[in-house]
Amino acid sequence: MSPGAPAPVRPTGVLRRTRAAILDGAQRCLERDGIRGTTMGGIAVEAGVAKATLYNHFHTKDEVLGALVEVRSAALADSCAALAAGGPAGARPGLAAAVVGATRALSASPALRRVADAEPGVLARLTVPVPGPAWDAMRSGVVRVLEAAGAPAGEEAVALVLRHLLSHLLWPAQEAEAQYAAQLLERSLRAAGSAAAPGRPAAEPDDEAAAPGRSAPGAEDRVVAPGEPAPVFDDGAAALPAPGADRGAPDTPVPGADGGTAAAPVPSGLGWPV
Repeated sequence: MSPGAPAPVRPTGVLRRTRAAILDGAQRCLERDGIRGTTMGGIAVEAGVAKATLYNHFHTKDEVLGALVEVRSAALADSCAALAAGGPAGARPGLAAAVVGATRALSASPALRRVADAEPGVLARLTVPVPGPAWDAMRSGVVRVLEAAGAPAGEEAVALVLRHLLSHLLWPAQEAEAQYAAQLLERSLRAAGSAAAPGRPAAEPDDEAAAPGRSAPGAEDRVVAPGEPAPVFDDGAAALPAPGADRGAPDTPVPGADGGTAAAPVPSGLGWPV
């Protein structure tokens, strides 16, 4: 190249691949070393790039980790929105299916489990809303999933879903608990949306329900003990089995390798948020 000639512009695709390699390398560092043990030098080695190349993309470790949360959050939201809208052939659409998918991804993330075990205080701080691209990605992702499921997507609904999902960072749920909580969450949001619908008459007060010592009827009244048959209510909804009860097949079946059905897998390529 002659002196003074402009440097060649690298294709955008190359930049995207380099950035993706850096984020993948950062995730491997987190899985092995945790947040405090992860360094820019270690990220460069894991990503297979020069340190100068890494600094061309990110100036600090915090920038790398923030970008990792943003990208993984968006990818998880894409997968869960597909589940909410119908997902893989044979899957049952709905918000509960999407919430269970997100819960599985959070619970199965090696990076999250490594940080939760070794640095729970650091991980706990990540659950507090902080303005920035990472939180924006999480909020917008939840909005997309709620809209795909046809559920209310206002600020209160988004906050409720985020609180539920982020609770799994430090306290992952067992499968039965995840299924049960997701169904309750979906029913609660849909009930709130129906009650707030324009033109809907206000519910008449229930004197018996308001009696001292008696709670108002709600989702908790639809829980049955293990072994009891689930009654069907006037709205056609069956009572939810109590946690630990036999639920039969998972709510979100997908085609299995043998042509049958299997439990919906953790959305591919995800370790949300890191």
